[in-house]
Amino acid sequence: METKARLGDDLNMVSKLTDKTIRNFVLWLIILKPIFDLDWRWPLFYIGSTAIPFHRIVAFAVPAIITIVLVLRLLLNGSVRLNSNILAIFFLVSITITLYFQRNTFSIDEYVRSYSFFIIFLSVPFLIDSKQEFYKMAKLLILISIVPTFLSYLQTFGLLPFTYYDFLPSIGKIGRISGSYRHPTGYSNYLLVLIPLAIYLHANKLISKKYFWFWILFTLPMIGRSLHRATIILVIFQLAIFIFFLRRTLFKYFMITCFFLLLVIYSQDFWQFINIGGAITEATFRGRGVTWSKYVNYFQGLDFSQQIFGFGSPELPDGSFEPHSDWLRIMFNYGYSGFIAYILFLFSILLIFITKLLKIKRKFRVKSEALIGLILVSTIVLYSITMEPLRYSSFSWACALISGYAYMMILSPKKVRLLKK
Repeated sequence: METKARLGDDLNMVSKLTDKTIRNFVLWLIILKPIFDLDWRWPLFYIGSTAIPFHRIVAFAVPAIITIVLVLRLLLNGSVRLNSNILAIFFLVSITITLYFQRNTFSIDEYVRSYSFFIIFLSVPFLIDSKQEFYKMAKLLILISIVPTFLSYLQTFGLLPFTYYDFLPSIGKIGRISGSYRHPTGYSNYLLVLIPLAIYLHANKLISKKYFWFWILFTLPMIGRSLHRATIILVIFQLAIFIFFLRRTLFKYFMITCFFLLLVIYSQDFWQFINIGGAITEATFRGRGVTWSKYVNYFQGLDFSQQIFGFGSPELPDGSFEPHSDWLRIMFNYGYSGFIAYILFLFSILLIFITKLLKIKRKFRVKSEALIGLILVSTIVLYSITMEPLRYSSFSWACALISGYAYMMILSPKKVRLLKK
């Protein structure tokens, strides 16, 4: 009996060590994803004429590893720790059904992008087992972001070439800094996760003031230099929320100053959003209205089953593949079933964060995980109107990890449940 007990203890120890190794490996892949994304110019190999860079391998590996480990833990131990959210699970089931009937290269890629966000969100209780581990991960995310921001400075001063050009009505042709990513949106929306994270860490005194101020003053100019209106508007939105909750401090006055500077500098672009003349014009959304109409019209022409479960990918017969709206992309990809599940998921966790904040004294709300969860989910909701944030894993993985942690901490212990066989 004693020998069996020792053997059982040894097996449990090995299991814990294995879990820790795998968790650390996956967390490092998520943390370093923004660095891996810089390799798009240098693919490892080709499949036919398609370049396969390392970051695409990582993009497929992370959700696969998490899924395999969770399934093995369930089979071997009979239970696994997950964020309990039936709507997220329903969404995953819905998009898996769509993939089964609409299998092609594009639909698989779209599926992995959506699946990754939700599996990371659900598996946070397995990936992060303590506040200290989350704080370490969060500080590393902030540190890693210095690399693409530094590359953006090199682009700004002409030491690195621009790789993306755009046209703004009030400015003309511009080269958007990209942080050396393939598309500047990858850099912009990545920072939309890190700004509230940095302020959260600062409010909880988890990073030094000198480092925080260096990061803020180093990063904000490049957000402005990006001339990406949706990003700048959401930065202002995030600052406004923190301004509301912060007490009268030097930091609050600094954020108020940044808030009004951004408003003044980009007043002409914002006026287009308010809309000169009254009704919404094409200048407001820069031609997206035509794209949206095309996708809506095509979706309405699909048969009943495709409207329920989706088309699998946003690719149209005319070659269009980007609806410029995550709401429209998800509805087109996964039909009404996936679209409704996605909406209910986002707004259900928003309600949880808001309810929690209402129960906390004002001076402590800025330190609560509920506030950063509220800001990040609100950012997804708003950014998805004209952009496709869940297609960019640097954004979606970090957002899923942080919002999943906030969800875990707010509902704990009710929220972290054991999924049993």
